[in-house]
Amino acid sequence: MNTQDPKLAQLAKRIRTEHEAAEGFTKKSVERAVKCGDLLLEARKLVLHGNYKEKDAGWTKYVEETCGIKYRTAQRYSNTSGQND
Repeated sequence: MNTQDPKLAQLAKRIRTEHEAAEGFTKKSVERAVKCGDLLLEARKLVLHGNYKEKDAGWTKYVEETCGIKYRTAQRYSNTSGQND
């Protein structure tokens, strides 16, 4: 393999740029997932402390219908929360 090939050098540069961008997006995605988890835990405290008559059913309904997030996804977000430390 000729690593001196200008085309290979150009491709390597583009690959590195895309890789670095992907890593940045991954980090930002994780930060947003943690923030979402924090917000969900905050909301859950309010829902489970009487804002809804059927507490567990009310929480599921709030998450799925009001927030537009599947319940299992909300659980995953909550598990990533910084409040779980």
